[in-house]
Amino acid sequence: MLKTARNGGVPLERLRVRLIDVELFAGAEGERMERQLTLLPALIVPIRGEGELELDAGSLRLVRDRAYPVRPDSTFGLLSDRGGELAAAILHFEATIESGKEQLPLAALPAAHLIEMLFEGKDELNVPVKGRLAHLCRSIYENWRSEDGLKRWRAELDMNELIYSLLSAERVGSKASTESALERSKAFMEERFHEDLSIECLASIAKLSPKYYVDAFKKTYGVSAIDTLTNIRMNRAKKLMLHSGLRMKEVAHQVGFADEFYFSRKFKKFAGMSPEMRQP
Repeated sequence: MLKTARNGGVPLERLRVRLIDVELFAGAEGERMERQLTLLPALIVPIRGEGELELDAGSLRLVRDRAYPVRPDSTFGLLSDRGGELAAAILHFEATIESGKEQLPLAALPAAHLIEMLFEGKDELNVPVKGRLAHLCRSIYENWRSEDGLKRWRAELDMNELIYSLLSAERVGSKASTESALERSKAFMEERFHEDLSIECLASIAKLSPKYYVDAFKKTYGVSAIDTLTNIRMNRAKKLMLHSGLRMKEVAHQVGFADEFYFSRKFKKFAGMSPEMRQP
């Protein structure tokens, strides 16, 4: 959820959401919706069937009763499963915050931060009431297509209700959920420290956006994710040097460094001395 204005966020009581457009993708077996660029934020909500959401750098599995934010200035596409079909609503919207008689578009803020502000950087949002999101999306789609102004207004109200449902669900246990996601990524580091682990990889394990993951990790643990990974690798390297008799090059490779000289410099910075390797 959003922080208060005092903390540099946006007060929710001033938030206004306006529906810009709604599309419905109905794909038969293996059918794909070609990628499109969205300049405004969007929400993808599966209504029926299963498939994948294809994003700039990867894809997400679509699950019923969940919503998937698409950040501004992103490309996305949809793909229905082979042997099945997929129906999904695509909701394009904009948000403003009221300030006296003026309104400031959130889009005027850095576009890449908008979804992070609204949904704490999560790529997948859950509403515990089964069928709630699908019901709202059907109502939004049907009323938005009407020429009756009252029904189109109903679509706007339902869009705000949908956003409210998502924010309310995220508020319950949000901090615990984020910490659990970060702990999951730390456990992954402990187990797979010898692999080439990027921020993008670790963020995907936590199911958070890379930017939000970096900020949340540092705020939670007081040290960056990359420094945490380096500490894990160096502690493992010390144990190998003391007990394995491996050469420096072999130790470097076993703890995830392809370059033994870069490893040596990092170890010296970490331990205050150059690595002393035993000969086999």
